[in-house]
Formats: sequence, structure tokens, C-alpha cells
Amino acid sequence: MTNACPKHPRPQWMQALPLQFQELLEEVYVLIEQGPLRFVPGGLRTLVELLGREVLGESLSFGKMPGALHERHLASAAERDRLAEVLAGAHAAVHDGTLLSRGAVLHMLLCVERLLQNCFVLSQPHAELREVAARREAGRRG
Repeated sequence: MTNACPKHPRPQWMQALPLQFQELLEEVYVLIEQGPLRFVPGGLRTLVELLGREVLGESLSFGKMPGALHERHLASAAERDRLAEVLAGAHAAVHDGTLLSRGAVLHMLLCVERLLQNCFVLSQPHAELREVAARREAGRRG
């Protein structure tokens, strides 16, 4: 599929990502805008692989990565399941030459964006809020 999409908006939080992720995500956006879309799943898959190494500290198979991110509270159960589907779609596109619709590719992008946001943008404020909630709960018990 070579149908490109119109200018795709960049999320404001993109600047909070490590530079390597910003650059690769920008390349994905350029592919979405200029085509061909058939290469976008490979770029998204690469982002997920890099993310796994960065935040999990190891290279996991794509089959194990969604569960590991969920176990470390970086992805909800629903996000874990969507990520597994995204990785299966990317695998089919990269290895089997499966052509995905524009809608499917954009859905994959949204899922990966959400994962990047969870891991790099929301993780610190979330940890702080979890600590505040724990102190508050401990105060109620004591």
C-alpha cells in the first residue's frame, strides 16, 4: 500500500522521549505522510524492540515483551493485548509481506505512541502519585 496520509500531527510529549526514539518516531511519521505505508509496521516494530531493551534492560522475544511490560506496570492488560496484536501485525507485514490497511497502520501507530508515552513521559509522575497514594493509605491505617 503506497497511499500516504496527510500531515500527521506530532504529539507534544514527543520532545520528552530520548533522542533515539524521537528520531525513529519522526521517520515513521515521514513514512506515514510520504509513503509507502508498507514500511511503517517495520518502523513501529523497531521502536518496540528498542523500547524493550531500554526499559526492560534486555532483549525479549516479541511474544514475551507485552507481558513483561504489563508485569512492570508499563502497560495495562488492555494495552498488553493490543501490543501483542500490533506485534503480530508488524510481524506479518515484515516477514510475510502482508499489506495492512491505512486504518490498521494508524491503529498500530496509536498503540505504539501510547506505549512510548507510558514508558517515558508518564512513568515518573505515575511513580510519584503511587507513592503519595501509598503514604495516604498508610496514614489511614495508622
